Amino acid sequence: MASDPNPPKSTLQLSARPGEVLLRRRAVEARTGLGCTTIYGWMKSGKFPKSVSLGKTVVWPASVIDAWISEQIAKASDPDTPKD
Repeated sequence: MASDPNPPKSTLQLSARPGEVLLRRRAVEARTGLGCTTIYGWMKSGKFPKSVSLGKTVVWPASVIDAWISEQIAKASDPDTPKD
């Protein structure tokens, strides 16, 4: 059976890193210190990475969350970055 030449974007994102750790919502909350409402509100406004649906489960690649956290730290450390 041939593989789909145009897999969905979420498949491309996840398959780009074999062995990628996927975080469920509660793990993302614990890792970021943000609550569920804030995470989904910020996702909607583009301030937080979009989740990936795997059936009924919602996950985020750990590398994406870690990169977002590093970006927030860098913004907070830069005096020239406007605060949201």
